[in-house]
Amino acid sequence: RSFTQERNFESLKENKLQ
Repeated sequence: RSFTQERNFESLKENKLQ
């Protein structure tokens, strides 16, 4: 997988926490 995808995935998780 690409680095951008991983960062995007982390962002989505953080968004869910908020």
